Amino acid sequence: MQGQPAPGPQLAFSEDKIAIHNGFDVDLGTYSIIIDRSHPISLSLESTGALAVQVTGTVNDLPLRRQIADGDPVQIRVDYDLAKLWKIVKPMLSPSQQQQLADLTVTGHQQRTFTISGSYPADKPFNEAVAMINVGGYFTVDSLSTQGITVQNLDFPLSLSGGILRTVYPDQPDGQNAPKPASCNDGTLDIGVLTVDLRSDPMLLSMDADPNQPHYILRDVSLNAAMAKSFLGKILNNPAFSNANESRGLLSLWVLKLQKVPLSGLVLQASPQNQGSVEVQYSVRQLQIGSELLAVFGNSSVSAEINDADVKIQNGQVTEDTTLMIDDDKPLRFAGVVILATEQFAPMTAYIPPALFDKLIPANVRQYVPDQVIVPLKGDMNHPTLDLGQAIAQTIQKGAKKAVINGLLQGLGGLGRH
Repeated sequence: MQGQPAPGPQLAFSEDKIAIHNGFDVDLGTYSIIIDRSHPISLSLESTGALAVQVTGTVNDLPLRRQIADGDPVQIRVDYDLAKLWKIVKPMLSPSQQQQLADLTVTGHQQRTFTISGSYPADKPFNEAVAMINVGGYFTVDSLSTQGITVQNLDFPLSLSGGILRTVYPDQPDGQNAPKPASCNDGTLDIGVLTVDLRSDPMLLSMDADPNQPHYILRDVSLNAAMAKSFLGKILNNPAFSNANESRGLLSLWVLKLQKVPLSGLVLQASPQNQGSVEVQYSVRQLQIGSELLAVFGNSSVSAEINDADVKIQNGQVTEDTTLMIDDDKPLRFAGVVILATEQFAPMTAYIPPALFDKLIPANVRQYVPDQVIVPLKGDMNHPTLDLGQAIAQTIQKGAKKAVINGLLQGLGGLGRH
């Protein structure tokens, strides 16, 4: 008999064979679990080959103190295949998350070991218990690609102590334990030493950044249209890139400040509880960009340079100040505020050099136009628009007034000579 499958929830996870091998010893006198290193507990997803885990170590007083033995820490050896794991994880995501990550591909077949010591008491809340456990290890992503960004050979080390999670190699001394830079679009990605305070609710992300010696997260990364839209447009909130259909150039970005950023929806809110503060700057060399916003100037794309663009994120809003130096002598500046929760301008202003539309200005008033025309952007970050007609009208009006005044002054000067 054939027919349509019955309606119901879709299968999110499928694994034909999950294998668990070996057991463990229990000391009923001390309520200890002892897993011998020569006979680790192992769990593997055998049909997909996505993951295999082996666990050894001793945990004393399991019901209450959960104290890991000093001489026998818990070790978790993980053998993973990220490409196969992603096929398992992706269906578990929400529809919106799946849509956002529709083009994501990831690879990495590695074996890594994580070591756990300390204790995790059952009678304490998470924020107190997490401060009593220590975890160290790292995992590696061979390659990851999404939204125009391709990263290769990315190490992500983790060291947890005192409730603070840091991206450092746990077996290296301070000053030499930062993550190795990865390759990113033919440039470099250096995530640096990040810290997450797991004791707070929500958890808080920080970096010890020095404005005098800023940390370069990205250096000479090749731009493309997809990355321009997703990173410069969506994350850094530069309206010139939000609907980019063409983008080339070399992007470098550095951190001046990153403190107490809440890892929750609170980061989008203008709330006293949102203490997060971020400031980054970036430059783009050899930029070639085409977008709906810039097309109003009559060219499908423009050549430009961006130097020291400044982006601040605080209290649920982004403050953006970027100048595109077009053709070496036409500074087009976007400066203003974007509300993160709504992506609305509050406001965002364009400072336009009349040289970008001088062909539309009557010849007899060109010499009298101002150095820049100030025009507020309309729409929002998803669809920013620029009323060039208003800019031209303002320019001609101001230039015409100056031309008339100049003509009158010249006429009066001529009368005075007679």
